[in-house]
Amino acid sequence: MTNNDQNSFIDIMAKPSVAIGFFIFAMAIIPLNDSLIKLMSGRLSIFEIMAIRAAIALFIVMLVPITWSSIAKISFTTWLKLLGRGFCLVGAMLFFFLPLATLSLADTTAIFFTAPLIISLMSVPLLGEKLGVYRIFAVVCGLIGVLIIVKPGSSNFELAFLLPVASAISYSAFQLITRYIRNEAEVAAMVAAQNLIYLVTGLLGVLFILTFNPQIPEGQIWQFLLRPWQTPTWTEIGYLIVTAFIVLNLSVASTNVYSNVEATYVAPFEYIALPMAVMWGIIMWNDWPDLTSWIGIGLILSSGIFMIYRENYRQKTLVSSIPMRASVTNATAPIDDYLLAEEKYEPLPLCF
Repeated sequence: MTNNDQNSFIDIMAKPSVAIGFFIFAMAIIPLNDSLIKLMSGRLSIFEIMAIRAAIALFIVMLVPITWSSIAKISFTTWLKLLGRGFCLVGAMLFFFLPLATLSLADTTAIFFTAPLIISLMSVPLLGEKLGVYRIFAVVCGLIGVLIIVKPGSSNFELAFLLPVASAISYSAFQLITRYIRNEAEVAAMVAAQNLIYLVTGLLGVLFILTFNPQIPEGQIWQFLLRPWQTPTWTEIGYLIVTAFIVLNLSVASTNVYSNVEATYVAPFEYIALPMAVMWGIIMWNDWPDLTSWIGIGLILSSGIFMIYRENYRQKTLVSSIPMRASVTNATAPIDDYLLAEEKYEPLPLCF
């Protein structure tokens, strides 16, 4: 491909309609990644899946020349931050995929999508942000949606429902750390570092199981966690290759769309993954949510989109209430630096 062809391709991908369309496609198929892992949960362990998928993804990422140069720029301190960030996402991944051994994809995904609401709550003590009436309302509605799905106290309740909540909390911590280090490493380096952490964690888990051969308690979740190494079939290898491409595809799509389209228009499209999770569950397992699950999913979906709307409105109001720099002084005020830094922040999609 010549330079002119490359520039033409980049120009096409930068068009808002193309960027958003690519992102919608990426978000629509991300539940397929979850579905394939759920399919493999009956034979392979989560650590084995994590290690093999990460190895495939890391191999693909390292084929891109820009990855090597972006990694070379990372300082030791930033590596430590990426390590903490990476283990938060490892926790989110484990707590999300383990309950898939027993729970439906729709319920697990819906509960996990409380992450934006949890981020809002965690921003109060950690970032000093204020929690207004509208944000409190959205959080309460989202939590009610979770309670409707979980049905605590009923005969249908099981502890597995708590794992997606833990996943959402871990993912929220990951997002907050990313917010702190957003300008310290390029996207390619972050993706490579994250898959390296996945690979090491998966291999350590497999090694632990092979070395100590722990007694596996009853239950599909424990089997998914502690099952000894099983040689993957060619079908499972195919699944793992597909999942690696799906996650990397979303990384590219999200970087492209947030680089060329305002976050105000992009963020709501992330919630496409929720109804698509319902669809993939129906296609693969004929798993239709019951009425209460539909109500809970609707509340979580509505509260999340409402939260995005209010955050965008609040940021626009804050920016518009501050005079333009040129009209006040030639110097850069501290508040300007803060706002400029915030404008560089690009929310990462809910995926791992």
